[in-house]
Amino acid sequence: ERVLIGYGEVMSIVQDWELALAVVWWRTTRKHRSRPSGGFDTARSQKEITRLETAFLRKTAQEIREEIAPHLEHQAADDLEGLMHERNRLAHRFLRERANDDRQFEPGTHDELIALGNRFMSSLGSVMRTIGSFEDYKVPVPEHWPGTAERIMERVVRGQTIPRDPRLQ
Repeated sequence: ERVLIGYGEVMSIVQDWELALAVVWWRTTRKHRSRPSGGFDTARSQKEITRLETAFLRKTAQEIREEIAPHLEHQAADDLEGLMHERNRLAHRFLRERANDDRQFEPGTHDELIALGNRFMSSLGSVMRTIGSFEDYKVPVPEHWPGTAERIMERVVRGQTIPRDPRLQ
């Protein structure tokens, strides 16, 4: 049970790490990097968000790594390939690899999860510093954005999904 709880906690960190990498990719590959996309509730921004999501999902892990690595802190960029490998291992085979014939986990499994979680957390901190260093948008922020952002963050913290329909945000 302890291993499964640790596994869930680590995978939550991994998902945050993946989202942060996607934000770096988005901010560094957009045509107009320092311009807001117009808010989630405009036709233009909906189109841009959909286009960027589609483009991101078509990328291989190696392509994403190559595109974002120059924008990351040196250590985070160096760790990217190994962490992507560990992410795939965690997502697809870690629990099976660490289980024995008695349907128990091998000794040290929980400790390995903690070590992996620490690696992902350290990288996440570095990626978040990169995001924090991005230049601010150079245009006025529409009045409704701060409230929408606050509601979206409340949903994220509660583990709720973000509705695509702006009226439900």
